[in-house]
Amino acid sequence: MIKATGAAPQVPLGSARPAQPTTTETPGAPAGDRFSPSPAVPRLEEVVARLPKVDLHRHLEGSITPETFLSLAEKHQIALPSHDLETLRPYLQITPTDKTLLDFLKKFDTIGLAFKNKEACRDATEGVIRDAARDNVKYLELRFSPIYMAAQYGLPLEDVMDGVVEGVANASAETGTKVGLIVIVERQMGPEKAKVAEQLAERYKDRGVVALDLANDEFHFPPGPYAEVFQQAKAAGLKVTVHAGEAGGADNVRTAIEALGADRIGHGVRAQEDPQVEQLVRDLRVPLEMNPTSNMQTGAASGWDTYPLQRFYKEGIPVTINTDDPAVSGITLSHEYQTAVEQCGLSVEGL
Repeated sequence: MIKATGAAPQVPLGSARPAQPTTTETPGAPAGDRFSPSPAVPRLEEVVARLPKVDLHRHLEGSITPETFLSLAEKHQIALPSHDLETLRPYLQITPTDKTLLDFLKKFDTIGLAFKNKEACRDATEGVIRDAARDNVKYLELRFSPIYMAAQYGLPLEDVMDGVVEGVANASAETGTKVGLIVIVERQMGPEKAKVAEQLAERYKDRGVVALDLANDEFHFPPGPYAEVFQQAKAAGLKVTVHAGEAGGADNVRTAIEALGADRIGHGVRAQEDPQVEQLVRDLRVPLEMNPTSNMQTGAASGWDTYPLQRFYKEGIPVTINTDDPAVSGITLSHEYQTAVEQCGLSVEGL
């Protein structure tokens, strides 16, 4: 079973048995027809689309599709690099030339334009939740950085928080998708800004905020200096999740757990570099929020042959499948479930 931050339900991960085939070969059929899908066997994408889902690692800012972005720009009179959808897309989504976490993060230079006022923050949040609901996501933990969202236009942090909270209330009532909010600490901004974010999280704890997260450039900003801030969050009754083992090594996973008190680890792919860290995660039952496509796009793993999702699961490490920044990656959670079957060897039945 997978432990969840906040009020999330416990969610079983799929069995690690080989994936069942999604096509049927008909004896005696012409060669060109032998691998056509059988009418009696639904395609894999149809099966995963129907599954009720939980996404515990999804960034609000990275979930705004180019289509929603253009709609926001029109409604709130936002100046963009282009108002043509296909010309705008590379500013917001990963392209074949983007290979690293910093390439990935560069998209947020443009994404920050979306949050012009409190109403834009509300509308963006509503759009993100509607997209998740269309993918049959029943519970969503949506993380966001109020300091980042406020920066482009100098918004009061309370306007960002109130806009997001209102968007959650509106879209949850409309779609039935339950949402918990996670406030992000931007690690590159330093411990003083981290305290500001933590205090915001505390103030909005009764309005849907369930946890504090440490995110952004892990390679240059390890988690250690943020221990005091995250221990304060835990003392205030918030849960803690920390981006670690993505751009940085296994030591960051250890520090996140032992010094920051992480209840979950964002990504955690590189825990595989140290058997002792793997054992720590296993012994303490700290779930890893894994994001297959994003982990490939940012270079957290060199290829599917080294991606440890299935092995972690088989060896008793709690793992979850999530989207990270689905609009930036150009994916859905259904896509990630399908990827887990096709690339990682998890079974359809267990998903």
